Amino acid sequence: MVEAQPGVAAAAAGTLQGGVLQLWVLNGNIRYASSSREGVVSAIKLLFRTVARKDAELLLEKPTSDAQEISLPAQAISEIGRALAASCTLLPVKERVYKQWQVALLNRWAGLG
Repeated sequence: MVEAQPGVAAAAAGTLQGGVLQLWVLNGNIRYASSSREGVVSAIKLLFRTVARKDAELLLEKPTSDAQEISLPAQAISEIGRALAASCTLLPVKERVYKQWQVALLNRWAGLG
């Protein structure tokens, strides 16, 4: 199991198809352009995968882990999973997978002003 590196946030949240959705934020502030999006987009680049609940609990229990558990309703987690999978299509085919992880880009929230 790949562990979060120092300075990199990881989260395990809720249940997804019998497992736990694990996220690993690689870069919290990137900009990209895509033919499927208008203009330049600010985004977060992250890795995601589904892991067994037991593996997620082991990761959370390690004293050196900087993983955090975020509990969300099952419907929210399913929607997050769909959004992550859909965002993979923004990347070139060769960049959509890294080891056992899928790579995603999520639009970064810009705030109110």
